[in-house]
Amino acid sequence: TGEIERHSAHAVVLGTGGYGNVFFLSTNAMGSNVSAGWKAHKRGAYFANPCYTQIHPTCIPRSGDYQSKLTLMSESLRNDGRIWVPAKLEDVAAIKAGKLKATQIAEEDRDYYLERRYPAFGNLVPRDVASRAAKERCDAGYGVNATGEAVYLDFASAILRYGREQALLKGESSATDARLKELGKEIVKAKYGNLFDMYKQIAAENPYETPMMIYPAVHYTMGGVWVDYNLMTTIPGCYAIGEANFSEHGANRLGASALMQGLADGYFVLPYT
Repeated sequence: TGEIERHSAHAVVLGTGGYGNVFFLSTNAMGSNVSAGWKAHKRGAYFANPCYTQIHPTCIPRSGDYQSKLTLMSESLRNDGRIWVPAKLEDVAAIKAGKLKATQIAEEDRDYYLERRYPAFGNLVPRDVASRAAKERCDAGYGVNATGEAVYLDFASAILRYGREQALLKGESSATDARLKELGKEIVKAKYGNLFDMYKQIAAENPYETPMMIYPAVHYTMGGVWVDYNLMTTIPGCYAIGEANFSEHGANRLGASALMQGLADGYFVLPYT
């Protein structure tokens, strides 16, 4: 019903998430507003490392001025997707004006800037590196949407690569490009179909046929309420777990490690304490 009730207990556990929503837009739900952690802090609980904020590189860009949050796309997409922007500012201008499509830009006129800058890692550089590089390109004027805050995440190469692999497995040595794309799309759909469907619903574009647009967004906060090794704050009997505490991640959380912290805090430590 939304009615607020007051309860007392010998032990209280805060599992209320981080403070990403102190920023204008983030991937956090609006209910994750650090109100519980802030109240604990006002009651005397220490707060640690509030500057440790992670920017996620693979989010759907904002589309206007009336959004409450941004949508996170899985980091797994960078396993196969290639990130790029047009190499020429005139092509950027043509895209924004609706006179040119991403698929019409030749390979030699594309800047796969992560592959260019970090050839040993390519598109799989750490999150902070990928986010910083995308913002730098957009700040330089190469952003590809109306707001100027988007880069491309392209699966055309992955579709063809998977198509060739499947054609060899199926003995189709003379498969046409159309057949290779058909076979490749089946593999990509099996791996990322739910994400592609979500993107299509939000962005109204088919990512199997045209590159996705992505942009960094505030995603996770590694700072939070200070806790000891028993996950207790400096207020006796008040505990904090997960993103609510100042966490196990240090200054730069590894991707896909939320399950690790959930297990460490909720399964191993908290039942013992």
